[in-house]
Amino acid sequence: MMLSRVRLLPVVRLAAAAMLVFLALLLTDQLQRGTGRLTFLLLVPIIILTAAAWGAVIGAAVAALGVGGMALLFEPRWSLSVANPGERTLIFVFVGVAIGSVLVANHYHRLREALRANEAEFRALFELAAVGCAMADPITGRILRANAQFAAMTGYSPDELLSKTIAEITHPDDRERDRVTMMELSAGVRGRWTTEKRYVRKDGGVIWVLVNGALVTDSRGLPDHAIAHAVDISSRRQAEEEAREANRLKDEFLATLSHELRTPLNVVAGWVRLLGRTMNTQPNDVRRGLPVLERNVDVLRRLTDDLLGMSDVLAGRISMERRPVLIDVLLSEIAESLAITAQAKRIVITSQLGSRAVVEGDENRLRQVFWNVVSNALKFTPEGGAVSLSTRFDGTHAIVEIVDTGVGIAPSFLPHVFDKFRQEDGTHTREHSGLGLGLAIARQFVELHDGTISAASAGRGRGSSFLVRIPASRPAAVPAPREPAAVRVTHERA
Repeated sequence: MMLSRVRLLPVVRLAAAAMLVFLALLLTDQLQRGTGRLTFLLLVPIIILTAAAWGAVIGAAVAALGVGGMALLFEPRWSLSVANPGERTLIFVFVGVAIGSVLVANHYHRLREALRANEAEFRALFELAAVGCAMADPITGRILRANAQFAAMTGYSPDELLSKTIAEITHPDDRERDRVTMMELSAGVRGRWTTEKRYVRKDGGVIWVLVNGALVTDSRGLPDHAIAHAVDISSRRQAEEEAREANRLKDEFLATLSHELRTPLNVVAGWVRLLGRTMNTQPNDVRRGLPVLERNVDVLRRLTDDLLGMSDVLAGRISMERRPVLIDVLLSEIAESLAITAQAKRIVITSQLGSRAVVEGDENRLRQVFWNVVSNALKFTPEGGAVSLSTRFDGTHAIVEIVDTGVGIAPSFLPHVFDKFRQEDGTHTREHSGLGLGLAIARQFVELHDGTISAASAGRGRGSSFLVRIPASRPAAVPAPREPAAVRVTHERA
């Protein structure tokens, strides 16, 4: 109603209503002069309109003014007394009609005010909700309304969303399921739904949402619109995915561990039984068995070191005994220790150790870092390949680079190369042994020294490189490292 939209003070409303009554009475008087009969038909709509728009009080006041005005128009004119019995009857009828009109119009007024209050409450709940809210046409899927949270969730402005459909912001893989849901809602199979789906944001990002919705019908029971709440559950889904992946990696790790332990233990157990069968074991058997036992015990020791190292990392029990460590000397000793392994695979180890850098750190932890990285390079480099070690000093950091010509790292696995329990080939029939802990431990220990470690590879079959940066200094006099035995073997082969 036009009058219901007019926001006026009660006194102003009453004055406006009196003006309407005055105009109606003027028209009534003109009709009386033309027809010779007085009617109240022009006053009844005024009573109904004012009572419906502004309530019973204004409606009753209009009715009273109308009764008084009609009395003034009857004979004797301009007097509140009415001499004609028929005219008095007309007055009584008008009073009854006016009272009924006020009651009916006031009931409408109260319903309309209640509806307005409900709409305001709904609007506040819709707009201020902490979750995304949207209304959509159940047939076309066009978005009819969206609050700020829904806009922020999808990356569109509320106005931009009004030109979109639900299908346009839904991930392609989830659209068919949405279509089936809307068909079931429209057919009356169900009135509400709950689902987890993906939205595609304006910037192209994908988020997971939990959607709870219901279908709203019109007075005829036909679908009018669908309204839904959407909550961003991307973090929860990611956590669930990470938990599933962690559980898978745990099972894979335990299977790998049992496999890796069983092999050297079987060898050791076999030789112990062989050597223990008789006290008269031949010296040749002892000389042949001891290196085998030593190698397999060393394998067990390395596995144990990795397990204990990762256990300390996970439990936060790592202690650091800091003292000056000569990086060049440490790398030279590691290269010399691995010389026999390199010779066995005919791998060339070259080194350029010229950093003359000193790190204030834990020598045992740093030794394990570089041992793991270099031995990893040897393990994944085929026979006849090469591994190079180099160091340099940039003024604040010692930079160690280990480069190999090995099997390389696939681009998809490169971001996970330092993850614990993660191996690119997780099968039990894989070519290279190990628990997948060496590089994870190396990263943890490097970070404990406030350093960084990174890996790079051009892809499978194209080798890989590892770069370690650790805060260091360069004293005035630093002894030069010894040339490792592996390097001397290389020169002899050359």
